[in-house]
Amino acid sequence: MTTRTMYQTVGNAVAQWEADSPLCWTMQESAGDTGLSPDPIDCDLTTLISSYDESFLLALKEALISSRHHLKLTTIHSYSQQLKLLLAQVYAKGFNNNVRLRRIDTGFLAALHAAADEIPAVYLRRLKSFFQAHKDDGRLFESTLQPGDFPTLQSKRGPVGDRIHSILAKALRRSTLVHILDVVETAFEEKRIDLGRYAFIRLALNVFCRPSSYHQLTLADLRADKDPETGAINYFLAVLPAKSGVHRPQKINYGLHPEVGRLLALQRQATVERYGNLSAMSADGQGHDRLALFPALRLKADGSSWVSDYAAANHGMLSRRAFKNTYLAPIRKLANTELSFNALRHTIGTQMAMMGCSAHTIQAVLKHATTTTCAAYVDLAFQGLVDELSDALEPSFSTHFPAINGFVGVPNAIPPERRIDSVDLETARVEVTGMCGRHVACSYAPIACYACPRFIPCVEADHSINLTVVEREISFAEDRGLAMQHDVKRWKAIRNYILLVVALCKIKRGAIGLGTNEKFEDVHE
Repeated sequence: MTTRTMYQTVGNAVAQWEADSPLCWTMQESAGDTGLSPDPIDCDLTTLISSYDESFLLALKEALISSRHHLKLTTIHSYSQQLKLLLAQVYAKGFNNNVRLRRIDTGFLAALHAAADEIPAVYLRRLKSFFQAHKDDGRLFESTLQPGDFPTLQSKRGPVGDRIHSILAKALRRSTLVHILDVVETAFEEKRIDLGRYAFIRLALNVFCRPSSYHQLTLADLRADKDPETGAINYFLAVLPAKSGVHRPQKINYGLHPEVGRLLALQRQATVERYGNLSAMSADGQGHDRLALFPALRLKADGSSWVSDYAAANHGMLSRRAFKNTYLAPIRKLANTELSFNALRHTIGTQMAMMGCSAHTIQAVLKHATTTTCAAYVDLAFQGLVDELSDALEPSFSTHFPAINGFVGVPNAIPPERRIDSVDLETARVEVTGMCGRHVACSYAPIACYACPRFIPCVEADHSINLTVVEREISFAEDRGLAMQHDVKRWKAIRNYILLVVALCKIKRGAIGLGTNEKFEDVHE
């Protein structure tokens, strides 16, 4: 006997379920103008059927589906998961198996208060906000309930303290970022990871986006412009921002470091060679523009299409969850660190705050919809909260907060004894690249400065002068075989420190609107 498939349309999304299993459903948005079919979500309340009346669960399902009018599908999915777990936990703590609850009432709230310490605070907030949105639905809530009846765990740190705690727990030290680069570079050279994963982590350490921005990148998003005067190639990447507060935001153009741009260009070429036959040519004949820049890797046995139905329907594009597992998880495993997209974003947020950037500037760079989290970075750096951290937070701060001493502006304003000059002997080129945080610059300058916590880089300097020197040293050591492998590793580590400073300088210049020919008015911003 076949069962009927039921559908419900809410805005541009469709909910679908089988008639004989109405508490298990999926939701998916239509492709719309973008031609992209977003990730479907799966929701399942069937595990609650022995504890709660079916009419209550159906009303809960109806409320979750209708919330698509103002919530993203991913939010609805997390909402349903959290409410389901909360309902199951409260029932297990406060009721016996002979009772099936018909709605959330005073008896339910009594059990909720008793179990509140064992329930995540976010679940409690979800239930309270759900009540405020649906309190008039008698199928869900008893009519006498008030918002104050619902418990919410208040952290002793307060909202700002919680945000700072979250930042400190995830932000990475510069030495950790260099370790990640070292490990991934070695794995790439030894062919233990492919070009796509290597290009991805180099990109992630330059633009600091959210995963949903990375997985939607296409070949058309990478652009290379040649300067007619210098012949230099400038690379740009058009990125779709996430959590912007706009339903269909415009893509944002990021300027890329030339080395990162070249890596992405190689990745684009490799993608066309490997998967070009699976995607139709673009309408204007300019190439396989719609192919994913970081595509799914697994193909069917006959090579006719991708294994993933989602990738097959979207020109090789991975879903957000699959992208994380395919591209980020291998890097995390290689580096043996709790690397995440949030960790990278918290890292750059704290770095920018220590540079002197305002919450609004950090918001503009990280593309936050509001300045709430960005203000926490500034509070952490400038409003004395570093000195007032509790004993519980202090070890976290010491472990996780990335060291940076700010940036110096006009080279002529640097005291001569503290100025760091970089010299390329082959070209006789000289560049003032920073200032020593000590009283007198040491004899190891300038190459060793990039790994030194006292180094204050010059934001308008061209630090590629030292990259060129280091690249020559790497090439020299590699040509001399196994005996010089220690030197190869040391020089590569230094190169990665320089690359991080180059990335930070680029972000700093962009944040303050400093062009290549503009100058700071004073030494420190």
